[in-house]
Amino acid sequence: CRTDGKPGQQEKFLFYRGVGTFDLPLSVKLEGENVVLKNLAKDEITNLVIFENRGGKIGYRLCDAFTGEMTHERPVLDKNMDSLLADLKQILVASGLYEKEATAMIKTWRDSWFEEGMRVFYILPRKTTDEILPVTIEPRPSELVRILVGRAEVITPQMEKSVQQQISLLRDSSPEVRAAAMQEIRKYGRFSEPILKRRLEQESDARIRSLISKLIESSGAEADVAKN
Repeated sequence: CRTDGKPGQQEKFLFYRGVGTFDLPLSVKLEGENVVLKNLAKDEITNLVIFENRGGKIGYRLCDAFTGEMTHERPVLDKNMDSLLADLKQILVASGLYEKEATAMIKTWRDSWFEEGMRVFYILPRKTTDEILPVTIEPRPSELVRILVGRAEVITPQMEKSVQQQISLLRDSSPEVRAAAMQEIRKYGRFSEPILKRRLEQESDARIRSLISKLIESSGAEADVAKN
């Protein structure tokens, strides 16, 4: 909106994201082929989705509201994107969004939500949302619906092994092989950074350490672009 008489912007739907410093209400650990979930808050967490994209194959598991701790098997990679989008849309609508709002929300973050890797999506309790992101609107609306979707990223053994294998190829005498290895590492985006940092601590070869450092810098830059 504008107060100087000039035309202002109008937004039909408003979504925002940022880097938070608050404690997350959900702990996620991968133990073998099981995903261990622990609710660290007092209020129950509703509508939780365990998702994995491994080499373009997709799997997900829907979980009911829970408090305390629960364990689920890792998703079988036998689903498709259409069914996932339909189920996720239904969850958002059941949480209070209008159908068009749910569709727009998924479209806004589709590229980062469903890329390669494993992650857990969950709807935070409204009480937690209001505490984390207090909002004041004047004049006060007759109804205010707020949906905060949490996302926990999980580094899988397969992903870590793949990055480690590509790092070993950085010693290859062929420039093409080294370039392909670096490209493979980059495809994991922000997932690659913690793996690379751990490998950097163990690497003694100065040349490889330099290449790993460059990859870490580039993955950090890509993450910053994704946030903006």
